[in-house]
Amino acid sequence: MNNFLNIFLIILETIQYSFLYSVIGTPIAYYNNNVFPIIEKKKRISLLFWEIVLHIISLSLFFLLLKYIVQLFPFVLHPFTKGIYIPYKSEEYAASVSAYILFFSLQVNLMDKIQYLGDQLFRGDTNLFKLFF
Repeated sequence: MNNFLNIFLIILETIQYSFLYSVIGTPIAYYNNNVFPIIEKKKRISLLFWEIVLHIISLSLFFLLLKYIVQLFPFVLHPFTKGIYIPYKSEEYAASVSAYILFFSLQVNLMDKIQYLGDQLFRGDTNLFKLFF
């Protein structure tokens, strides 16, 4: 019975952190996407490459910020389960998979730039030196 209760509480803890990631992370991810401009195909590939790098760095920093914000919230049922269940910090990280999916699915500008950069770089007739310089 105690083992079943622990598994149930681990599931509830994961659900709580997934919910917090979704509620707090959606506006952050949306804001991060809108900070960067939409793709301009007339730009140099080198400039586009650096925009992608900066976008990924800002995405990583926003995700780190989100993780710290979510860690401020303790497990809701922890006061009622003292002695029965010790919240695992690893379950918060298991819930972060939903945040990764959320963050990357909302980065439309980044995905468009990566797709365009890949199309330009991996065409058979492309001279990489001319693209970057």
